[in-house]
Amino acid sequence: MNDPAGKLLFAELLRRGADEVVDEFPHDDLEKLAMQIEEDTDAYEEGADTARAIAAELRRRSAAGVRKWSGPASQDLN
Repeated sequence: MNDPAGKLLFAELLRRGADEVVDEFPHDDLEKLAMQIEEDTDAYEEGADTARAIAAELRRRSAAGVRKWSGPASQDLN
């Protein structure tokens, strides 16, 4: 995706999707949540590709030791 506005929109979509998962399951391990999403990508109305991207975002957060990012989604593009 070469469109900067499209990249930002997708980053915001991923952040919002991952935040919703974290809010819905506040005490669950992020890696386990990512695995559950990947096991049932068909259940996501946004589509399987988006579900896999949300799972990857949860893993990125887990590796960084955070449940939610602070700051704007535009920093996720760096």
